[in-house]
Amino acid sequence: FTVDKDGNVKVTKEDGNTVKAENNKLTVTDQDKYVNPKGELKTTVEADGQSSTTEKSVEVTENKDGVKVVDTIKYKGLVEGKDYTVTGQLYEVKDGKIVGEAKATKTETKKADKDEGNWNLDFGTVKGLEAGKSYVVYETATSLENLVDTDNDNKPDKKQEVEHKDPKDKSQTFVVKPKTPEQKEVQFSKINVGGEEIAGAEIQIKDAQGKIVKEWTSEKGKSKTVKLNPGTYTFHEVTAPKGYLAVTVITFTVDKDGNVKVTNANKNKVEAKGNKLIVTDNLKPVDPPQPPTPEQKEVQFSKINVGGEEIAGAQIEIKQGNKVIKSWISEAGKTRKENLEPGEYTFHEAAAPNGYKKVTNITFTIDKDGKVKVTNVNGNTVKAEGNKLTVTDQKEPVVPPTPQPKEVQFSKVNLGGKEIAGAKIQILKDGKVVENGHQLKTKHIN
Repeated sequence: FTVDKDGNVKVTKEDGNTVKAENNKLTVTDQDKYVNPKGELKTTVEADGQSSTTEKSVEVTENKDGVKVVDTIKYKGLVEGKDYTVTGQLYEVKDGKIVGEAKATKTETKKADKDEGNWNLDFGTVKGLEAGKSYVVYETATSLENLVDTDNDNKPDKKQEVEHKDPKDKSQTFVVKPKTPEQKEVQFSKINVGGEEIAGAEIQIKDAQGKIVKEWTSEKGKSKTVKLNPGTYTFHEVTAPKGYLAVTVITFTVDKDGNVKVTNANKNKVEAKGNKLIVTDNLKPVDPPQPPTPEQKEVQFSKINVGGEEIAGAQIEIKQGNKVIKSWISEAGKTRKENLEPGEYTFHEAAAPNGYKKVTNITFTIDKDGKVKVTNVNGNTVKAEGNKLTVTDQKEPVVPPTPQPKEVQFSKVNLGGKEIAGAKIQILKDGKVVENGHQLKTKHIN
């Protein structure tokens, strides 16, 4: 500026300043220094309606139709009233690093309504996400206008850009887990050689990792039904029923339809039929018949049906008092010979052949010459001839199905064929009323 001879001031160069010269007065106005905005983004991802947190990434089940992804962005330090281009990118993440290209990208223009607030980016349903993998969302917000002064001249010359890209941030990550396979019903049958379900077997089913997934104790006359996922399992008999040998470990698989397949029978008698596993227990071996001592006599036992045929599968015990002296399982077409001392015995059928009624205890004696005499038939069909005892099994009765009621319609009409009201009717069967007048009344039908 200059000052003339009268003291008047004249500005010759303002150099960007706000300066005013008036007579002998120079006024310089200071301007506020431009402050650059310092923005910050924090995010939370929502997958299939479930939100991740800073402590735990949400887990969603794989879906061939895709996963619905919404990204909630919490912003701070943006310029109020300014518009921003907001972009979200979805990546696979593994071991703290992103893998490959973005699986999905979403870009929208958003306004910063105030210094801090929230935006939502809706990716819609994202397809092609794989089970067993994790996914992270990266976000960037870029102002449409220049809002950053880079050369300190109080004039913004660069756009504001704020981003949030942290592959380890649980709140912006979600995990796709495999579908849980649908469990299938599998039936287990624990039988004796006669085909009867036997009680007292303590059974465990273990998965491929050796973890017990089911366990139970078998019941007489009942199979066991459990639900299992498709996979490989082992059948383990912890304790066998009394008088039976424990089976060794059996390996089997269950497929997606619930069908069972034995992959290692381990020398056991085991059969798979559809969704059923049938395991047969064998009696503990007994000593083979020994040559008779001078006191023992050979006695022959015959287990037949009403047709006179020797039948298989009867579990027989010969007792003296409460002690089992001899035991065996009957075979088709064969009698059984045992050496017994003279005395009183009980013929006990522990299990009948499949389809036959079990006989009750039969008491008999053997004399010094080996001859058999029945002292109590106990309602059974039994015959003693010389040194032979013949016991006849009766078939289990077949119960006819119970007749089911059927719907019958009754019509009460006049000569013109119209239904008429007021008749009290009784329906009788074998002379007995099955429907009577106070329960069954006709009514007029238009």
